[in-house]
Amino acid sequence: MPHTGLHGQFLALYTSECIVIDFSGIDMLHPDFLAELSQLWRQRERNGLLLGRLVIDSPNVRNALSAIGFERQWPIFSTCDEALASFG
Repeated sequence: MPHTGLHGQFLALYTSECIVIDFSGIDMLHPDFLAELSQLWRQRERNGLLLGRLVIDSPNVRNALSAIGFERQWPIFSTCDEALASFG
């Protein structure tokens, strides 16, 4: 049975070595999307993979995610270059 919807779109990220998800230009994130990111983080952690990186340029979205401690699961950067450089 094929995976559809949001989870199906994220399947490749569950095993990718390094991932950066770019939310540049986004002013809000749906709670279902945050739940999927949390599930993705838990699975990657169980498999011993690196934390993924988020790129968020909206101060409002960054502040909201920081307020709920989301950056502990997903380090947040302002640009893709910063996120990529953080992998070392």
